[in-house]
Amino acid sequence: MTTIPTQGVGASAATSPTSPSSPASSASEKAGLSKDAFLKLMTTQLRHQDPLKPVDDTAFLAQMAQFTTLEQITNLGDISTMQLNAQASSQALALSGRTVTYQDRDGGSHTGVVTSVTFEKGVPTLTIGGATGIAPSSVISVSETPSSPSTPSAGSSAATPN
Repeated sequence: MTTIPTQGVGASAATSPTSPSSPASSASEKAGLSKDAFLKLMTTQLRHQDPLKPVDDTAFLAQMAQFTTLEQITNLGDISTMQLNAQASSQALALSGRTVTYQDRDGGSHTGVVTSVTFEKGVPTLTIGGATGIAPSSVISVSETPSSPSTPSAGSSAATPN
């Protein structure tokens, strides 16, 4: 395989040749090979190829398959992040009206009723017993809020004097 100079692409992308056996993983993304960098590298290779020895069709198809895989993995990661955010929101909303015990930043435990759930930049925070901005992850126990004594309903069998 001929080494092709790449300009404007991360060093890790320029020094490691692209082959069908190298998987597109999050490790390569962390090393600086994003979807855009991968596409830029591939187009640079095509621009600077030797006209007498064009890129082999199988190598080009392998690079396209790697690009497609990288794109799908990135999309899957984005979807997973959205699902985790939705799950965190649902869990925080489920705490509304419940009695919870949470740990503050100093390590102290406090108990109170969750009176509201607010979202700041998409991140849920709780108001517990008047204290605001409590992260749902700091909740260490949840219990039902004791209900007030109810009066017997009209259909109940209460003893009546004769």
